[in-house]
Amino acid sequence: MASIEGGYFRTEGEFFFPVGVNYLPSKHDCRMWREWDPQEIERDFRNMGRLGINTVRIILLWPDFEPEPGRYDQEAIRRLEEMVEIAKRNGIKLLPTLVTGDLAGVKWVPSWAIGKSIYSAEVIERQKGLVREIAGRFGDEQAIFAWDLSNEPSYWEEPDDPGWAANWTRSLAEAVREVDRNHPVTVGLDQHNIAGESRFRIEPVAPYLDFLSIHTYPKFLPQGESPLSFRGTYFPAYCIRFCRLGKPVLLEEFGLSTGTFSEEDVGAYYEVVMFSALVNGAAGVMSWSWSDEARADRCPYDERFPMTCYGITRADGTEKPAALRMRDFSKVIKDISPFELDEGEVGLLLPTNVYNQDVGRATFNCFVVCKMAGLSPKIVRKGEDLRAFKLLIVPLLFSHKYSLEDLGDFVGAGGTMLCSLGPGYVPLGRLEEFLREVLRLEVEPRASHVEGELKLI
Repeated sequence: MASIEGGYFRTEGEFFFPVGVNYLPSKHDCRMWREWDPQEIERDFRNMGRLGINTVRIILLWPDFEPEPGRYDQEAIRRLEEMVEIAKRNGIKLLPTLVTGDLAGVKWVPSWAIGKSIYSAEVIERQKGLVREIAGRFGDEQAIFAWDLSNEPSYWEEPDDPGWAANWTRSLAEAVREVDRNHPVTVGLDQHNIAGESRFRIEPVAPYLDFLSIHTYPKFLPQGESPLSFRGTYFPAYCIRFCRLGKPVLLEEFGLSTGTFSEEDVGAYYEVVMFSALVNGAAGVMSWSWSDEARADRCPYDERFPMTCYGITRADGTEKPAALRMRDFSKVIKDISPFELDEGEVGLLLPTNVYNQDVGRATFNCFVVCKMAGLSPKIVRKGEDLRAFKLLIVPLLFSHKYSLEDLGDFVGAGGTMLCSLGPGYVPLGRLEEFLREVLRLEVEPRASHVEGELKLI
């Protein structure tokens, strides 16, 4: 069984670093449970083993496993059991995603659940039932690496409040642990939950998970800037460090489509992202996806052609350069031991409104500038102890609410603070507070408030 030690995983008592792929069979895509083809799966898993892939994430689409409320499809579960046996024969761990209602831009929801909020008490109870059914069946299974509650739930439905996301995550995670105390629990979040003004946020859900899982695709890049640019290849590293909240962070999805970029460029992107993830604290890497899709003539790919070309293998089974980069990376992983990430004495203090897209973009750019200067800052949040840092970088100081007195204490104790004040105009009151509380200067403002307005004198 997988266990957690520090920021990494162990299986059978040994250090375990997942090097994996997300899996949809090329010929059957999202319909794999209905169009069951164990021969194709066996062949794919055997080829994965040749490339050093040790972990496979599989997607359990909700309609396939609970077609009617409370009725769990036993044939689908039997097929899952068969997949577990195939994985065991090929030395692969499985990461099943339990309740999936959004995949490849399409809602895969049972007919009886259409129009119902996934955050409602009624639907949460139904989801908990399915979670208990599956996790309970496989609670002692060595081939299961961990349970993933869902795939990118905020794309399925954006919650009205971060508290909704926390309640949903807590409810499903508790349902798993009621029947299975052996396997860790996570949920597949994506860059939207870091950089897209989502209300499904990292901090409220993290306490209910054993490790964090993040999906990253190029984000915050101006039109025309390549994902292979300096900034483009550092976005996954930023997301990993953003999610480091005292628990392992799995880079659960990353990739590019060879329908948009050349195979050679995608291979180069894989190499940079995997090694960058490793040195920035990831506990594992998993690409999207194993194979190109052979059925571009049907939903969801008939209107999304680039999505058919994310595989590290082609639809005919031959390997792309990205597959060879994964093979080389897996060889390196076999030769390393558990290690601690040295984050040094530099901190990057997140703005309290970092989920605002403009503020998030500026914070990411700050992270990239740090990397350009040879710094690898630890990302810290409001309320964390700052005394371990010699240098504290504070982007957009006046765009959020901080206790400037705390920052003043940091500077007063000998720390160095590098900050930007913006964006845009600087409120006179906040500037006065900054001068007084942080720089400890005596300030005599030459302004007065008249009828709620600020008048300069």
